[in-house]
Amino acid sequence: MLGQGKRKIFNPSKMTIGAARIAQYPGHNGHPNLGGLVVFEDNGVNSIKMRYSLSNFDASESGGIHVHTVEKTNAASCAEAIPGGHYLIDPANDPWLTSQKYTTDTSGNSLQAADTHIVDNFTVENISGKVVVMHNAAGVRVGCGVIIPYEDALLTTIEKYPDYAGSSDPSGLVLFTKDGPYGGLNSYGNVFGLNNGDCANSNGIHIHTGNTCATSAGPAGHLFDSDKDDFWIGNSYCVDSTGASPVDFSIQPSKSLLFEPTGDLAIASRAVVMHDINGARIGYGVTTVISGCDTPPSRPADDDSPPCDPKLSAGQKLTVEIFLITAFLGFVFFMCWRIKGGRKSSSSHKEGDGGNTEELVVDAKTESDML
Repeated sequence: MLGQGKRKIFNPSKMTIGAARIAQYPGHNGHPNLGGLVVFEDNGVNSIKMRYSLSNFDASESGGIHVHTVEKTNAASCAEAIPGGHYLIDPANDPWLTSQKYTTDTSGNSLQAADTHIVDNFTVENISGKVVVMHNAAGVRVGCGVIIPYEDALLTTIEKYPDYAGSSDPSGLVLFTKDGPYGGLNSYGNVFGLNNGDCANSNGIHIHTGNTCATSAGPAGHLFDSDKDDFWIGNSYCVDSTGASPVDFSIQPSKSLLFEPTGDLAIASRAVVMHDINGARIGYGVTTVISGCDTPPSRPADDDSPPCDPKLSAGQKLTVEIFLITAFLGFVFFMCWRIKGGRKSSSSHKEGDGGNTEELVVDAKTESDML
């Protein structure tokens, strides 16, 4: 679930993805059922790539998809953020004016599942907290979503289930994120092409144990700890009157599910299955790790390092260097203070001892004179 309450603390030293839940733009009334999900990933140095799933926009048109500035950071919604103009790194170069567009089908939907939309001079770090603004063909702001960073995320592209012969033709993206340090699961997605507007708790969406959907039997059964209850039972999505679904759920009892690459309950590379109101399997996808970093094309067989080592931007490197220099100077100052303080203490003791000796001598002379 993408929301203020579920936001993770952003750690810029660890690669992240940014995700924006798209809804109708504040003050715009022409697209009440508009929805979508936009996902950003780092693409090497100072470059991002973008995927999206959009529903209920104007049919058969192209419009701009841009990152805009905000008046309020860490906002939970676009209305709270108050979007401004295009977010630019270089004021003389506005990449949002050129090729950053979406194109809808005859139903007003659009799916960009491949990460081929690339924008240079940006990183997930510097766009996080900004907003994605969707424009129609006339340039009107029709949709908007706050970009929230996540350190752990899995993305699934939904398509029609093998051997399904019904009238639904689901397409879309579903994002899974980690809920806190001990597991749990939040998810938000946008899926369209569904054929009913039922919102009862009977349209199931589950992660299964299988890692393929090449055949109808590939996904197998639900993924859960056999010693505990099946927490997927009752988990559902709602379909609006247009056949689109803003998939949105949180599985709190699922703390045994793992985001790690391996393990019996690891959810990476697992089948995601969508059911209709009658329980039929109508849609599927496989969870894919999106770490926001590049995987080398080949590595030595004895290289057991992580496939993607986090890369720091120039600004992050400068911050780390300043911190290390400051810490070193602080340490040197502290040691000098300790050494100087130790010398003063030693000098005081010597002076004190000499004074006591002199005092004893004087006392002795006084006593002799008295005799």
